[in-house]
Order: sequence, then C-alpha cells, then structure tokens
Amino acid sequence: MVRSYQVESLSGDPYRERFTQSKQVKEQIIDMMSDINVKCSSAVLLSRGLTILLLLLAIVAAGCRRRPLEDPDYLTNVRVKVNVAGIPNVTSDIYNDKIPVQKIDPSAMHVLFFGEREDVVAAEDFITDVSYDEDGNRIVSGEVMLAPGSYRMLVYDFGTEATLIRNHYNWDRAEAYTEPVPSSVLNRYSAKGEEALNILTQPEHLVVARNACETVP
Repeated sequence: MVRSYQVESLSGDPYRERFTQSKQVKEQIIDMMSDINVKCSSAVLLSRGLTILLLLLAIVAAGCRRRPLEDPDYLTNVRVKVNVAGIPNVTSDIYNDKIPVQKIDPSAMHVLFFGEREDVVAAEDFITDVSYDEDGNRIVSGEVMLAPGSYRMLVYDFGTEATLIRNHYNWDRAEAYTEPVPSSVLNRYSAKGEEALNILTQPEHLVVARNACETVP
C-alpha cells in the first residue's frame, strides 16, 4: 500500500522565518560595525596626520629667523674686503717658540650685519673671492646687500674643522670653541679610579673681525 505524504513549504515555517530575520539582523549589525571601524580608522589616521603636520609646522617655525621685508631696489650692494694680514694674532705672545705657527689662509668668511642696538641680523652672506694685494697679503672679499643705515659687523673664518662657532647670531654671545677629544684618546691619559680629564681638541687659528659701527649711506 502506497502512502502519500503532504510536504509543507519551509517558507511557511515561523521558526525558519525568525531564524532568517535574526541572521539578516546580525549581518546588518556586522556591516554597521565594519563601517564604524572604517570611519574610526579614517578619523585616527586623519588625526595623526594633522598632529604630524602641526609638529612639522612648529619645528619649521622654531627654526626660522624673522627678517624685515625690504624692497630690493632700496638695498645697497656693499663690498666687504678682509685683509688677513691686518688682523692681529691675539695668541702671538703666548705661543711656544718651538711650536710652528700655523699658516693663516682662510678661503671663505661668514659676514653678519646686526642692527645697531639689537641682536637682529639685518643681512648675512659668505664671501669667497680670494686675491692678493701689492704686498702679497691675502684678501678675502665679497658682496652683501644692505639697506642704508648703521650696523654692527661681525666677520669670521668659515670652514675650520676643529674650531667651531656657536651663538653667532648673537652679537654679545658669539664664541669659538672646540669639542672634547675622542674617548679613545682620553683613555690613554686617564688612570683607573680617577676623575676623567677634560681634554679638548687643539684649536685652529680663527680669523675674526668686528666693528661696532658700520654706516651704509
């Protein structure tokens, strides 16, 4: 005897419908969370990018020095000539006669013009034109653009390896110095248990010229 069974469609099953709806709701929630994560990630990246940009701007602003805006047509082309032989050797009276005096022959010099009463650099440049006068003295010269007025001028030898310059943008605090010798050299002269010696690198001759009043007509 053949029995017939009536098969009902699953679409009419209420449990099946609730399961399908629950699955769809979960998928929607997952999609919403993915969108939120993407938006949060984008916001974090944007925030980090803005932070890095602000830090870069702060570094650039701190490294810049303000200069007054000037009309190029109003500037004067000033030629600076430094006669190396005319600069006194301040160490000549303390040198050991047995130590040969170094040859002083600068090939480049840093020229700075400060305001008459303030530590503001009005103009600066590097002069590199080397020539010799009729007596064979070395001359280093070059041109600097300046507005008419009164200035304080500082010129020093640029390019010495051992003798370094710091605070050169400050008229009263500019100074020359040398770095400590390498630790390999220092260890040769230091005994164990004793305080380390402060040994500095031997300085080179430094050509420096200063004038507290230079007038540009």
